[in-house]
Amino acid sequence: MEPALTFEQFRQAHGHSLVALGLNESAFCQSDALRALDLATREGRPILGGDVYYLGSDVRLTPAYANWHTDRKEGEDPATYADRTWQATREYLERFPKDAGTCPIFVFVIAPPSRKE
Repeated sequence: MEPALTFEQFRQAHGHSLVALGLNESAFCQSDALRALDLATREGRPILGGDVYYLGSDVRLTPAYANWHTDRKEGEDPATYADRTWQATREYLERFPKDAGTCPIFVFVIAPPSRKE
């Protein structure tokens, strides 16, 4: 049985580097993005939003000019906001259209791990 990975360990192992685009980020294909979402949820790390790129069959990355975000509502408690970010992210990932010859990959803007007091 595979030991439980943290979000960061999963990102390092399964993320696609965007350094070629001048970004110090990693992106996930859809199935890995859903798994990364589950890890972020387990760690209690809200996903504030994200950006989408296409990974072409020639392994070239291009911007999809698509993104999502979840703003915190006035007076919303942190747990409710976190739940809403995870739901919005899941819905966005599952509904994102696929184009022939390209694979959408997703970059998460994720809150840092909360500090244990």
